[in-house]
Amino acid sequence: MKKIFLFLLFISSLFLSSCIEITEEIIVNSDQSGKLNFKINLKKIGFLINTSKNYFDISLPDEINKQFASSAKILKNKEGISNVNYFKDKKNELFSLSFDFENTKELNNALYELFNNNKHFYKPSYIKINKKKLKKANFGPALRMYIRKQKNQNIDKELFELVTYKTIYHFPDKVKKASNKKAIIKNDETTVVFKCRLDEIINNKLNVGNRIYY
Repeated sequence: MKKIFLFLLFISSLFLSSCIEITEEIIVNSDQSGKLNFKINLKKIGFLINTSKNYFDISLPDEINKQFASSAKILKNKEGISNVNYFKDKKNELFSLSFDFENTKELNNALYELFNNNKHFYKPSYIKINKKKLKKANFGPALRMYIRKQKNQNIDKELFELVTYKTIYHFPDKVKKASNKKAIIKNDETTVVFKCRLDEIINNKLNVGNRIYY
């Protein structure tokens, strides 16, 4: 995963008109079950990836494909997780991994296992759904710590501006309130969208957590 991250940053520095889009979509059902869909869109830098292969020991799309395929295999064997679907559109450099979860306990157990860890009571839940409320943890501090631990100290922080991160939430009822100031309640009143650049999380310490009441 470290190689993927550094490779993304290097490519962005060479092709300033492009960007990488990371989208997380969460569908919440009335019984607190739901669906999670995670997408990475590399279409805008696709040609540069192809022309830069001679300079790297990995191909970015191939590495993402490997990671997503491995994650799908793990998820298919997890209790409380179903309808696991991994999709790749090689032509448009789009990768998607989606699955259904029975409840957020099973969701968080699965997510922790994907990162070779075990979920314990003292470890925070990434997403927690109670009756009429969703709480998403702020992963910003952990991400900043990861960046600081990287050995390469020559990364231009302005490169983070070229990576966008978006979370889309869908609820069974109208949304009453979202705690994060950058979160927008859409006109249908059941959808909330949060969007930012990676540099806002890394450099400006933007809080990506949210409490949404519906």
